[in-house]
Amino acid sequence: MQVDRAVERRQPLLFLPGPDRLGEQGIHLPDVEGIAAVEGIDIIAYGHSDLSAQLGIHLQLDHPRFKEVVRAIADTCRKHGKLARGSAETEAQIEEYWKLGCKVLNLPGTDTSTYRDGLKARADRAHARLKSIGVPTPSV
Repeated sequence: MQVDRAVERRQPLLFLPGPDRLGEQGIHLPDVEGIAAVEGIDIIAYGHSDLSAQLGIHLQLDHPRFKEVVRAIADTCRKHGKLARGSAETEAQIEEYWKLGCKVLNLPGTDTSTYRDGLKARADRAHARLKSIGVPTPSV
């Protein structure tokens, strides 16, 4: 079983299985209960794309059913002294998932958008510095 292997390797983070492992009946919250009860697992993570697809509402992260399941996962983790990791797509979802009980959160965005945002911030600082010494810079 995946949980047993994770504990053997002292893996403190366990991802809930994707749709291919959850079966056709949808996510089984008793399975989350069993996983959360395992000694040696510190945090349980879910993939928002896989979870919402399994629920039949792919990437509808504001859907009441998706929020209900996220809250149930977080409540189960809290009951067993574990952390739940949420996957937010927007800054607003960061706050919402925190309130749902996910105390570890992904930053929204992709690798590419994160790189682009960082590069833009760096370019803005460089332009501001050059402008402060009188160098004409293009508007960004």
